[in-house]
Parts: sequence; structure tokens; C-alpha cells
Amino acid sequence: NANEIYHEVPSENKPIKIVCPANHINLMKGSELIKNIKKADISNRLEFHFFGNCHDDIEKYGVNHGTFERDDFFKKIKEIKPSFVGIFSIWPETFCHTLTEAWSCGIPVIGSNIGVIKDRILKENGGWLIDISNPDKAYDKILSIVKNKDEYIKVQNNIKKIYTTRFGANKVQALSNVSFSVEKGEYVAIMGESGSGKTTLLNILAALDKPTGGEVLLNGKNIVEINEKEISAFRRENLGFVFQDFNLLDNFSLKDNILLPLVLSGVQYPEMEKRLHPITKRLGIEELLEKYPYEVSGGQKQRTAVARALISRPQLVLADEPTGALDSKAADELLQLFNAVNQEGQTILMVTHSTKAASHAKRVLFIKDGEVFHQLYRGNMNNEELYAKISDTLTMLTTGGEQNE
Repeated sequence: NANEIYHEVPSENKPIKIVCPANHINLMKGSELIKNIKKADISNRLEFHFFGNCHDDIEKYGVNHGTFERDDFFKKIKEIKPSFVGIFSIWPETFCHTLTEAWSCGIPVIGSNIGVIKDRILKENGGWLIDISNPDKAYDKILSIVKNKDEYIKVQNNIKKIYTTRFGANKVQALSNVSFSVEKGEYVAIMGESGSGKTTLLNILAALDKPTGGEVLLNGKNIVEINEKEISAFRRENLGFVFQDFNLLDNFSLKDNILLPLVLSGVQYPEMEKRLHPITKRLGIEELLEKYPYEVSGGQKQRTAVARALISRPQLVLADEPTGALDSKAADELLQLFNAVNQEGQTILMVTHSTKAASHAKRVLFIKDGEVFHQLYRGNMNNEELYAKISDTLTMLTTGGEQNE
């Protein structure tokens, strides 16, 4: 059910809950590792919950905070709200189905740094790898994850945004209690109905607007606290933004619009030319560079805006409805470009109403009434399968979560 919350990120000094599959194969090394990790856990924050067989064997290791049957997996994790699903085994292939179950609920995985589990976690960017040969390092890694040392974007302390009309007559709450994080190199789509707060959230992440409450950390820097003098340089050096309404300068040619971020950054002209032609050729606007925005179509303006956002090779690409003005062929080409950019290591956050566009992302966040309502991880799903899951969740959003999958 998309209306259920299965996962919680623990706040400071709160228990770190890890749900693990249990059977004889897993216990050969897994419970020994867990036992030794618990020895290193001097703050006593780790809670291990097991599901499956071998309950008696688990008990003897003295690390168990509860057991339940596999058939109760979804019911019990809704109650536990684990920080992670843990797969610690010398034969992790046995637990591939557990990855799918975890990701379908939006729960990240910490797993053995060997075999199929390792390959799938790396491919799908669905969690972190733990060195099962070294309990001390494993424990330190778990703590470092919880402390968000690996997080690139962190929206924390329940971001809020309240707009006040002139003379303070009315107040409109666009965002309330929003908290989430994004890993470096992730590709995240943000979806929700019109007026749900998606664009407001994107504007706050781009430092174009400031929240009424909460913090936004980008690579450890609180962008809410950046002063006005530094804000333009910060955006120029770190962000590429694709606006919903293009924001092109009508008295500049398309070429000048695209090159503007490089001009402001002091890039030499030969380097500008070197970057310009490959990206404009790929976006199909190479023959239009001398034209002005009022001389081209909405789709061509959008592709120009995308080129302007990507040409500076930003750390973070923020896109507001990037396929909204494009026909299906141009939209497919743009999504392929985003995929290629993401594979090169750039982080992408994309607001979209398009289920097809969102199905290209690695994770989808759903916002309803100004709050993060649900999330989906791609896991091992292809675009068609993720498309179907997104469609089901959007149906639940509009019906109040009354339906089940």
C-alpha cells in the first residue's frame, strides 16, 4: 500500500533497526558477524530483527530483538520501520528476493561486499556494502551511513514553506515536514499532483527560495544559510537548473543563452566551443544556434534550456518538468541524455508529471499535501515494470491510499 511508511531514518542517538533474513546458510557467518558488531556497539544503538527459520539459533547469539515469519514480512516491517534491511552471508545469492522486497518498500539495503548482492546494490544504487570479514569496520560503516557521511543532499529537520499574502491576510503552506536524502550520483524523480509542493521544493534545493523552517545540506553545506552575496556564485558553481518556463533571455541568441553560465564563470572561448557542439547536436538544436528564443518552438526552447543547464557540467542537475514541452521523440532523446549524464556521475533531481519520464529514474519520491508520501526504488525493475509501479502509486495518491496493490 503506497500510503504506508515502511522505513525511518534514525535521528541522533535513536535505535538503528536492521531487519535480516535468517536461515542456516545466513547463520554460518552472518550471525557471527552481527554478534561481533554488537560487541563494538558501545552505544547500544543497533537492533537486529530476524525473519524466517532458525529462531533458536539466532537466540543463542544474544543479538535478537525479535523474530517473525517470512509471510509476515510486509506487516512486521510496517511496525518495526527499519533503517535498513541487512543481508550478511557468505552465500548472498540466496537472498536476492529480499532485495526486491526491501526496495519495493523504499528500504535501503546494507549487504555483503561479495557476489550477486554486491553487483545488484552497485548497479541499482540501492544501498551500501559492508565488509563481512571485519566487524569493527562493518560497525563503523553502519554508523557513517546513519551520520549521512555518504549523503550528497539532505533535507532535514522537517522542511516547511509558508507563503504569506500581502499584508499577512492569508497564509498558504506549500511544504510541511519534508525530510529526505539523496546519494551522490542518484537519479531521483519527484512526483505529485499540481499544487502538492514539488516546484517549491525544487526552488528551495536550487537556493532560489528559502524555507520557513528546516535545513538543506548540499555536500555538507547548509544552503539555507548562504548569504545573498554568495548565492549566485554557489548556484553557478554547483547547480544546473532546467526551468518549467525556460527562462531564456529574448535578446540573446540560443547560442549565447547556452554559453551564459560559462561566460559568467570565466571559461575561455575555445573551451566553450568544445563543449557547445556535442551537446547541441545531441539535443537537435545545432542548426538553430543563431536564432532567438521568440523564433523557435516551445520544444526547441526547452532543449536550449537543458543545454544551458548541462554545459557547465554541474554537480547537481535540477529539472522542473523537462519533457513537458517536448514531443514523444524529443522527450525520449532528452531522457536518454539524462541517463547518460547520470551514468557519468552527475546527480539529477527531476520534478515531473510524466510517468514515462519518472520511470527512467533510479528512485521516485511522491509528494502529497506538502509531505513526502511514499517512495519507490527501481531495484531490478526495467522501465516498463517501474512505469507500472508508478502508475499504481499515483492511483493510490488520488484515491487516498485506499487501494492495495
